[in-house]
Amino acid sequence: MIKLSSEEIIYMNEFEKLTGTKPIDCIILSKSINFIVQEEQMGLAIGKNGSKIRKVEKIGWLEKNVKKLTTSRDDGRFVN
Repeated sequence: MIKLSSEEIIYMNEFEKLTGTKPIDCIILSKSINFIVQEEQMGLAIGKNGSKIRKVEKIGWLEKNVKKLTTSRDDGRFVN
C-alpha cells in the first residue's frame, strides 16, 4: 500500500480538481512533480490541446515542473 504525505495529498487533490482525473500517485522531486495516472485517463488529464495540464502547470504555489506519467496496462512499467 502506498503511504502519501500531506503534501502529496494536497497536490493530488488539486490535480484532480483541475483535470477531472484522479492520480494513482504523486512523486515529488526537487524540481518536478510526477503525477501517475491510468493510461486510459491520460487524454482526460492532458485535455484538448493540453488545456488541462497547462492549468496544473500554472499553479503559482506549485513552483515545480509538472510531469505526466501513465502506467502500462501490461506490466506496470511507466511510459511517458
